[in-house]
Parts: sequence; C-alpha cells; structure tokens
Amino acid sequence: MAISNSKTRTNVRLLRDALANFATGVTVVAYDHDGAPAGITVSSFTSVSLDPALVLVNLQKDSRAATNMDGKHFTINVLANDQLPLAMQFAGGGEQDVVVQWDHSGTAPRLADAHAYYTCRPWATYDGGDHLIVVGEVIDYHSDDESDPLVFHQSRFKEIC
Repeated sequence: MAISNSKTRTNVRLLRDALANFATGVTVVAYDHDGAPAGITVSSFTSVSLDPALVLVNLQKDSRAATNMDGKHFTINVLANDQLPLAMQFAGGGEQDVVVQWDHSGTAPRLADAHAYYTCRPWATYDGGDHLIVVGEVIDYHSDDESDPLVFHQSRFKEIC
C-alpha cells in the first residue's frame, strides 16, 4: 500500500516536531566565498572523534553553503546567548543592519566574539538524504568559559538558565 503525499508531509512534520524536543546549540558555519566571508546558521553539529579530532555539521543540499563550501576550510562558530541577531542574520531572517565582526587570522574566517569556534579542514562529505554530512578535521579551536551558549529547542531560540 502506497502512502499518499499528504500523509508523507504530515509524517515529516510530526517527526520534525518530535526532533525539536532535542535541545541543540546554535552555530554559524563560516567559510570563504569569492574572497569574502560567508556563513550559514546550523543547529546540527556534533563531535565525531578525538583522535583524529573530527566534528560534523549537516547542510541542506539545496543551500548555497552546500555548494560554496565544497573542499574549503570552514569554521564552526558556537553562538553565545546574546548573539541571536547573528543567528537570524545567517539564517536569512535577520536585520540587514547587523554588523558582523570577522576574524581573518586563521585558515577560514570566523566570528570575532563566538562562544567557541572550531576551524576545520575538509575531511569527508557524505550523502544524508536531503542533507550533506560534512566532516571536518579540527585544526584550531577556542572556547569562552565566560559566556553561555545560545540554544535551539522546540523550534525556538533559548538561553540556558
């Protein structure tokens, strides 16, 4: 018996709602595109291995980043709880007057005041359905213990209390 398209869409929505109950950090994945920094907001980020040091992000296949990042170094910037405007800016829904402060001292651009960052060289990319699973080898990192991270839970941005 075939499942109708409307039932499939309903199941996808129900699954998405169920997955939204898992709280995640919020990141901006930054990379160089045509000589200028670019980025995309991503909440699907995790560590993979400590030896070698590997992390991954998932990118929608139809996103510009999925094409423009291919084979390039990138930085995963974990956002602090006061950086919601940056999250919105790189998700495509932000104010146009948000000033982004970039740090260009590494092999990939990074946000100047991120809660943490992990600069990566490309390791592997895998097909993940409607996403690409992008694995990077961490070549530089830093964490700020003075701030709290921005969190995404139940389709809303939240602060840790």
